[in-house]
Amino acid sequence: MNANIEEFSRMKNDQLGSFLRERGIPHHDRKKKDRVTLAKAASNMGIHRRPKPEEIKADVETDKENLLTMENGIIKLPCPNKLTAGWRQKLSNLPSISSKEVIDYIDKRLDHFSVDVDAERTKALKDGENLLISGHVRNVEMHTISPNIKYCFVKAIVNPAMSRTQEPYRVWAVLHKEIPSIQAGYCACTAG
Repeated sequence: MNANIEEFSRMKNDQLGSFLRERGIPHHDRKKKDRVTLAKAASNMGIHRRPKPEEIKADVETDKENLLTMENGIIKLPCPNKLTAGWRQKLSNLPSISSKEVIDYIDKRLDHFSVDVDAERTKALKDGENLLISGHVRNVEMHTISPNIKYCFVKAIVNPAMSRTQEPYRVWAVLHKEIPSIQAGYCACTAG
């Protein structure tokens, strides 16, 4: 919304309040004139409306569906969180994944962002290794999904590194059974 000052001036105080609240801008103790100024500044700065919780949840579910769609939409894997039976702590059938496959996956994920890939890759590898070594990763399990499907799931519970009170994250990855590779990964943390 790139409204001019007159459009904001014509809005009622509660409409201005809604406009500012949707953008996370404090305004409760402000008079209408100040709310108009804040709204105009937010508009000029391109501050967009924050998504509502239900919109965020819908986006997360769509992202998960996309992660679970393999081979250009031919295979749609079930959500690992909904699979209750078939999980095994015995990981002897786990596909052989080396640091090369982890690096390839990280690079593929970072390719969509304008970041220093080398620095971000190094940080991601170090953070992951630190979580593993320090015992933050637990309950690692594998699910073969089906003998007819060449993918499997690995899931774990990860305790946040910086908080003892925060709920642990539930993470999962899709691995290719035949070609050592990570096809997708998901974490309920902010970074995903």
